[in-house]
Formats: sequence, C-alpha cells, structure tokens
Amino acid sequence: MANWSLVQFLGLFFSFLLGEFCAPYYIQRYASTKSAKDSKNGLLIFGVHWIFFMATTAAIGLASMAIQPDVKPDLAFTNLIRDILPPGITGLVFGALLAAVMSTGAAMINTSAVIYTRDIYNKFINTAATQAELLRQSRLSTLVVGGISIGVAIIFQDVFGLMIYMFKLWPSAILPPLMCGLLWGKISPYAGAPAVIAGGLSFFLWSDKVLGEPFGIPANFIGIGMNCLVLFFVHQKMKGHKPEGPFLPDLN
Repeated sequence: MANWSLVQFLGLFFSFLLGEFCAPYYIQRYASTKSAKDSKNGLLIFGVHWIFFMATTAAIGLASMAIQPDVKPDLAFTNLIRDILPPGITGLVFGALLAAVMSTGAAMINTSAVIYTRDIYNKFINTAATQAELLRQSRLSTLVVGGISIGVAIIFQDVFGLMIYMFKLWPSAILPPLMCGLLWGKISPYAGAPAVIAGGLSFFLWSDKVLGEPFGIPANFIGIGMNCLVLFFVHQKMKGHKPEGPFLPDLN
C-alpha cells in the first residue's frame, strides 16, 4: 500500500464502506424489523458494536503477525486459535466461527434465491406461479447457488482478494438504483435493470481481471459512475412512460 496513489486508497476505502453498506445479509436484516424506528435503533447499536469488533479483529491480526510472521494471511486467525488456546476453548471458538460463517452464508444464499424466485421467475418466466411452484424454485435455486459458492471457494484460494472484488462489484451494480429508490422514490422502474447491468459490466471490464484498472482508476469508481449515467439517461427517456407488466411496483 506504500506505493498506492490517493485514488487507489480511496477505491479500497469505498470498497469496504459501500461493500458493507450494500451487503445483502445486512439489507435483509434492515428490512426485517418491525418498524423503521427499530431498524434505526438496531443500526445504531450495531455501529457502536462494530467499532469494538474491528478493533478486536485488528488486534488479533497484529498478534498473529508477531507470533507467526510467515503464516498465510487466510490462515492467520485459525492457526493462532489452534496454537495458542487450550483444546476445549479452541473447539468453542471454532464452533462460534462456524456458526457466524453459516449465518452469513445462509443469508446470502437465501437472498439470491428470493431475487431469482420473485424478481426473475415469477415476473418473467411464470407470472401465474403458485406458492408451491415458487417454493420449489426457491429450493432449487438455493441448491444451485450453494453449489456454485462451494465451487468458487474451492477454485479461488485468495479469500481476502475475492471479498474485496465482491465488495467493489455489488455497489457498482446496485448502489445508485438502491439509493434513488430509498431516498427519492421517483426513479423510473425502467431505469434500474439497465443501470445494474451497465454498472456491473463496466466494473468487470475495467477491473484487474480484464483491463487491469487503466490509469490507476479503481474499477468500482468506473462501475458506479457508469451506473449513474445509465440510470440518469434511461430515467429521463422513460419517466413519462407508465409502468407495465414486470415493471409494475411489487406491492405484495
């Protein structure tokens, strides 16, 4: 990081800031509270807790660097637990870690299944689907997404790098439409899908996987910028059109 430019540092900063903000497992919990007040109070408590959580995480990482300087970063925490803690406590901590990972993974897989079932299958493939058919599709999509996730975890060994990539990808795809929908509410429903596709695709092409972030400009900046541009122009073009078919508001 010593050779990074200010723009590159800001790209990493915003990838964590917006990546956590747009994380599906957080949004799922924001929207599941009894009222907006409960959601705000929960976020406030979570924000205070997060300060101590991050400080503890950083302290564990520094301790790991001092005790086992040659360990792989992805194994630093687990190796530290294995080598330092007594057997009984080691099992308890690993059990807690497994529970936390399963909770997050279940929320993300469930979110993917709901998006496919409600926003793709029920709106574009089978608009008259019964609850039994929707449940069947949800179960099948859960199996597919879970299987793909296992495959990705096996193929991509750099867990931290994969996390950073995803933290940059999903704000590029969903942040502008999400914020316009939440804070403004007047955005044309026709503008969301093109903006999501443009943001995600431009991020992918600009990223280190394809073009290698030319001129040192982070791919998430390009993705969010293209998303905003497409969102604005499609909204201006379609704002006078009455929503029809799958673009009607979902009031269920």
